[in-house]
Amino acid sequence: MVRRHRLWLLLPAFPAIFADYLRTLLGQPQQYWAGDYSTLHEGQPILAYFLAIHPIAFIGFGVAWIAFVTLLMTTLPRTMAITLAFYLVLSHLWGLWTWGVSLPAAGLIMALVQLACGALLAVATTKVIVGDLALLSEESKNEPVPRSSLG
Repeated sequence: MVRRHRLWLLLPAFPAIFADYLRTLLGQPQQYWAGDYSTLHEGQPILAYFLAIHPIAFIGFGVAWIAFVTLLMTTLPRTMAITLAFYLVLSHLWGLWTWGVSLPAAGLIMALVQLACGALLAVATTKVIVGDLALLSEESKNEPVPRSSLG
């Protein structure tokens, strides 16, 4: 069953994923952008594989990753979906932080992204729990009353 209210869990994950992938692209050396894709800088092997092919392959993988995560968020049980949201936010923020503060004001920007993702994660988790409770309440209204409880 697709649970559209679970899309709230993507709200904190998207900024973390986007910031991580953007910083990965910005962290590539000039030789990479000149066409020598073997000079890439990336510690995560799957992302390094796609960066070594071409920047567009990296972006394509990012889009496919977001589509896959969206599918998981809307179909997994609530606890697993919330756990996935926490994992996504933490892992992509970690990826962002591993780039360090090599850009001007990067430390402040990364701290703001982290705070925003944390706040959005709290709001999204609450929305999902409330949405699931509303669905359960709606489903229970539509169920027939068992004969034994009629007295």
